[in-house]
Amino acid sequence: MDHQIYESIYPDFHVPLHLSLSQLLQKYNPEDVPDNKLILEDLSPGGRQVTYGQLRTEAAMAAAYFTTVLGLKAGDTVAIYASNSVRYPIVAHAVMWFGGVIAEDSGMNALTSVQDLVHYLTISRPMLVVTDGPLRVKMEEAVSRVEGVNPMIMALDELFTDMSQKCLSPCLPFDLSGKDNRIHPASIMFSSGTSGKPKAVLWSHYNIIAHVLQPRATLPEQNNSLEREVVYAPCFLGAVLKPAFLGCYVVVMKRFDYEAYIEACAKSRVTIMKMIPATAVAIAKDQTVDKHDLGSVRHILCTGATLQEQIVRRLQDIMKGCAIIQSYGYVFVPIYLD
Repeated sequence: MDHQIYESIYPDFHVPLHLSLSQLLQKYNPEDVPDNKLILEDLSPGGRQVTYGQLRTEAAMAAAYFTTVLGLKAGDTVAIYASNSVRYPIVAHAVMWFGGVIAEDSGMNALTSVQDLVHYLTISRPMLVVTDGPLRVKMEEAVSRVEGVNPMIMALDELFTDMSQKCLSPCLPFDLSGKDNRIHPASIMFSSGTSGKPKAVLWSHYNIIAHVLQPRATLPEQNNSLEREVVYAPCFLGAVLKPAFLGCYVVVMKRFDYEAYIEACAKSRVTIMKMIPATAVAIAKDQTVDKHDLGSVRHILCTGATLQEQIVRRLQDIMKGCAIIQSYGYVFVPIYLD
């Protein structure tokens, strides 16, 4: 069988070799986003909000807390096992801000078994686990089963409360000036595990910077800060990276609820919807979905099994002819090779 190789229609673009992600965020603002622009918002009533400038400020403060109070250092791994919220991206950026490695996976949720948590911990071997109160007991049990791994365990609320009571100077961005950012890890991502146990993928600062630069390289005429999205699971690419650099708006759901998701997408006038095939099929077969105005949606990104043609046609009818992109290997593909 002949190999089918896709070659991009776009030329290679320049990816800086001597910057960390946090240095990139401090130095560049390609969409000219004002610091007070809202980029992250919890869906729940009275939920928290984060602006473009605030994300940088709070990440730098949290990074100072991690290094000064908890004694973490560049190269240390921090795992997040917590419900989805706007604080999730802040913690992720804070870890990378001081040169740490953030271990995260959308599969690490309230339904994750202790056995699966043991697998994640065995691979990532974190020095700190940031979790939610209700999930802490399960994480503590998983930690007890992993030999040689004894991380500090801290609840999100505890972390932010204690941090607010300390008078700390913001941490400077992790400095990779004159160094090769391809050999400095920034994140450990896990695959979905559809072919066995989830596989770990190590992303460098170079990989991540390449990913956040791609929209500007492939869609230079588009104002990416106008993109709007609702995410219902911890999403490193959609909720952590893109809003921080491009200034797009993301509504964060604590957990998935179909009706609440559709309502939030319509109310927020989202431009992109990311989903799994089961959600796509549910939308296509929903007899009441037309009561919601989803005409603002320009793209649907569906990861997993291929959608049937009639499902695609129905979705395009609901979304007024939007483009539907089906993908797989999302954890692995964004790794940019030199």
